[in-house]
Amino acid sequence: MNNYNNLMQRIDELNLKDKVKHLGYIDYNDLPYLYKMSKFLVMPTLFESISIPIYEAFALEVAVCSSNAVALTEQVGDAGIIFNPNDSGDIAHKMMMYLSDDSLRNEKAKLGLERVKDFNHKSYKIKLLKVLN
Repeated sequence: MNNYNNLMQRIDELNLKDKVKHLGYIDYNDLPYLYKMSKFLVMPTLFESISIPIYEAFALEVAVCSSNAVALTEQVGDAGIIFNPNDSGDIAHKMMMYLSDDSLRNEKAKLGLERVKDFNHKSYKIKLLKVLN
């Protein structure tokens, strides 16, 4: 909870209250709508090895802008834009790439959907059987 308070205080200090919306708890059933209403997903994590929100965004054909932390570069591949999470200038630059180029954003969203289209039980079963054989 301390980080939340620190974040809200920093938003206030930077006079960004009118630009930042804190939505609070989002019911899982409502998440797809939130993704689809967004221009893209930003994943600025420093420690994640796999990010479920990245896969969720891919599955809903939403572009991804992600940190290069741990294995996220491999997870995202060419289906998104990667940034250094310790460099606010790099984060801003990569986000602006999407905001200023609809065709880039659409291209990456389509690549993301391609990346997860075979994520299903049948595909998993086939891959598992190949490994076991």
